[in-house]
Amino acid sequence: DDGIGRNMEGVQTKLLQLGSDKSGTPVDIVIDSPGGSVFTGFQFVNAMEEVKGQGTRIRCFVAGIAASMAFQILVHCDERYALSRSFLLWHGVRTGVREPITSRSAAALHADLAAIDKVILAELRESLGIDDEALLFHFNQETLHIGDNLAALAPGFLTVYRFIPGLNAALHSEKVVRISQHKGMEFFFNQNEGDITYTYRGH
Repeated sequence: DDGIGRNMEGVQTKLLQLGSDKSGTPVDIVIDSPGGSVFTGFQFVNAMEEVKGQGTRIRCFVAGIAASMAFQILVHCDERYALSRSFLLWHGVRTGVREPITSRSAAALHADLAAIDKVILAELRESLGIDDEALLFHFNQETLHIGDNLAALAPGFLTVYRFIPGLNAALHSEKVVRISQHKGMEFFFNQNEGDITYTYRGH
């Protein structure tokens, strides 16, 4: 329910704990995140793969949004579910540069970003099951899909429901581990390009 960063530690600890109990019960993860740190996100993906390697299935539910690194986490789930009007988005990795950059450091940065993009694209190709032209178009365009649209585009990837019985009650349970305790978040897409602005507020 927040951006992906160092705040993921509690969720990752709980994931590993649930995955090691050998009960055979699937672990459920509810995603409502615009993304964040690739480093932290892939650390979490590594923990997911460890849990899956121990024989525990991971089911993921998109309650509001799974974008950027949050979408890559969704890719690594055994079962994927979303609401009809959930937001879903994938794109290439990006970084901010605060210091002056030379042609040599720019070339090195380009190589680093391209290498991570290659990993991300390989994961998307394997899981989405859509043709390469469409995959790259949405990767470069940063298309903001809604659940119904993505389920139609990639039916083997995602199952969509108009509502999930008990989901809201479950999210407010004392047993749920959150990465933040705030009651909502707001973010914008394309706010600087003068294009359509998407505003999301959710719990």
